Amino acid sequence: MNTQTDSQPRCFRIVRYYNPCLGRRSRTIKSGLTEAEAQAHCSREDTHQRGVYFDGYDYMKGCQP
Repeated sequence: MNTQTDSQPRCFRIVRYYNPCLGRRSRTIKSGLTEAEAQAHCSREDTHQRGVYFDGYDYMKGCQP
C-alpha cells in the first residue's frame, strides 16, 4: 500500500553502478531530484556504457526536493 500523497513530494538520487568485475564501488552522481528529473537523467544515452556502468535512481528517505 502506498501512503505517499501529492503534498509530500519524494526526493531521489542518481547512483552510478559499475560492473563488479571492474572493482569500482557505486557512487552518487546527483541528489535532491524529483522522480521525473531522475527518470529523465537515466533515460539519456550518455548515462550507460554496456559492460562498464549504468545510472539508476533511488528514493532518498527523509528528503524533500
